[in-house]
Amino acid sequence: MILKVVDKWLLVFTVLLLLLILILPQILAYSNTLFLIIIGLVGIPHGALDHVIHFRNKSVSKMHTFNFYARYIALILVVCCCWYFFPLTTFGLFMAISAYHFGQSQLFYVKGPGVVRHVIFTLWGVFVLSSIIALNYHEGLAIIASLEWLNADEWMSVGLWTIIASASGLVLMAGFLYLWVHRHFTKQKLLFELFLLACLVLFSTFSNAVFTFSVYFGLWHSLRSLFIEYQSLNLAIKGYSLRNFLLNIFPFSFLAIIFLVISYYLAPYLWNDLSPYMLFIMFVSALTVPHLFIMHDLYENDQIKLQKS
Repeated sequence: MILKVVDKWLLVFTVLLLLLILILPQILAYSNTLFLIIIGLVGIPHGALDHVIHFRNKSVSKMHTFNFYARYIALILVVCCCWYFFPLTTFGLFMAISAYHFGQSQLFYVKGPGVVRHVIFTLWGVFVLSSIIALNYHEGLAIIASLEWLNADEWMSVGLWTIIASASGLVLMAGFLYLWVHRHFTKQKLLFELFLLACLVLFSTFSNAVFTFSVYFGLWHSLRSLFIEYQSLNLAIKGYSLRNFLLNIFPFSFLAIIFLVISYYLAPYLWNDLSPYMLFIMFVSALTVPHLFIMHDLYENDQIKLQKS
């Protein structure tokens, strides 16, 4: 499916969902349920194809396969150790890495100087994440402070997140205008991205952090990434079908869900009063680092193919 069509329907659905919460704010009581559904259906599955994506254009040997999984697992273990020994630094780095990953997955099609593109990717993600926290500060504080190691009460304030959101938003707008003036960004795409960001800010304003993140992470990151991943694999592997795609998703999605469930039940014995959302952040951070390298390769190397198909 052409990405342009996917984006159009995702935006329509986002607007309808926004109107729904404005008319029926009672549905916000089901934010936790929506979050769980999103994570199970698209959140975890969108990262379960890293091995297939990595080998899509490569000859597969036993040694190459072993090296790939060894590096992948090693990165996961390194992140887990960092959470234990350097929790605050790890949290900050994870937020920065996630911001870049979110921005790249949304704007990978943008042309222009490499440094400018990567800065804009990061600013896009920083603005989205910091806006959600700044506009739902007490909810965000409760989640982050639930991990005592972070000492959130000593450094976290609504002013800090408001400054980060405002500064990143202003510089991001300047970056968008730079790309548009230099014809790296069409007027249509510029208006589309600005409208999407406005919708996400409205979600943060009129709903809550969990609901807003579920909408963004579920629709605009995970589901959209699944379309992109299928498109890339379909172009790279002859005869690759939707059935192959679903079969490739299942094994690692199943293992990740089992691991997450086990972690959820073990967490109270390791950390008192740890929020399940903070547990999710720690869990996802361990998977995001190796996943980011895989997806960066896909976005950068398949950029032209993905746009033309």
